Amino acid sequence: MRALQNRKIRLFAAGVSLALLFAAGAVYARNKTVFVNVRSAKLREGTEEGQAKAVCYIPYGEPVEVLEENETYYKVKWGQQVGWMHKSQVGDRRPPAETRGKSLSGLTKMTGSQAAAAGAGRGLLEGKRYAEARGLDKEFKYVELMETFAPTPEALDAFLREGGLGPYTE
Repeated sequence: MRALQNRKIRLFAAGVSLALLFAAGAVYARNKTVFVNVRSAKLREGTEEGQAKAVCYIPYGEPVEVLEENETYYKVKWGQQVGWMHKSQVGDRRPPAETRGKSLSGLTKMTGSQAAAAGAGRGLLEGKRYAEARGLDKEFKYVELMETFAPTPEALDAFLREGGLGPYTE
């Protein structure tokens, strides 16, 4: 009889310990702030890949408050918006101020002509010279134009989803 009582006490203690452990994890997650480390992070209504509707897009460097987490996603709050975002889109460190809100050219602090001049020493202008020598100037201008293209967050998300990339990787 005494062995049965001891077993019940141990099971009860184990249950209480597990409950405290989960509660501590939830409190830790709730007090955590993470920072967007991608150009534009998609905040979703849920965690179903390809099914959850976008609530909004959060810009690079913005802090978000973690409310809850699972293996792959954080439930976060950004301003008045609440939703789920893939853990790969955030990090524990705030990006440096000089990188926030800038494109790659802004990050490198180079103009297009400076980048072209820097590339000349590495053979990056050979394509342009080849195009000029063969009368393909017009076609090369389209290539240069494509280099300035920046897709919208929605278009980028569709590309990732269709290709099974980033947060859509299985």
